[in-house]
Amino acid sequence: MFDAGFLEMIVIAVIALVIVGPERLPGIARKVGGWLGKARALVNSTRSEIERELRADEMRNMLVMQEEKIRDLQNSVQNSVDSASQHLNERVKSEIAETETLVTTDTSQSNHKNEAKEALETANANVDVTHDKSEKHGTARSK
Repeated sequence: MFDAGFLEMIVIAVIALVIVGPERLPGIARKVGGWLGKARALVNSTRSEIERELRADEMRNMLVMQEEKIRDLQNSVQNSVDSASQHLNERVKSEIAETETLVTTDTSQSNHKNEAKEALETANANVDVTHDKSEKHGTARSK
């Protein structure tokens, strides 16, 4: 509002005393004091409401900023999870392919081993038959 010093108040009081008179001055001073009190209360009320609105505005702005940060964090976490999931899927597929290759290799090696065993057994059987025949021939000659 306006700034009134002690000297200005004395000048206003003297002018009011001259204009109004000493009989009505206390009543008018009471009314003016009441109006000034109401005016101050109105100013204080208005100021506090404005400050409350400003704080509410600041809180809304902070809330919006926090929501944006939370969304960014959620997106970051989701991207990390997606990336990790994709990496894990690729790793699992790679391990599965490697295992299938090993199983196929082991199976073919097992088949080759079985074929080699069969060939060895066949060869042993042939050697035994040949050996038996040679023994029969050898014993027949010596008889």
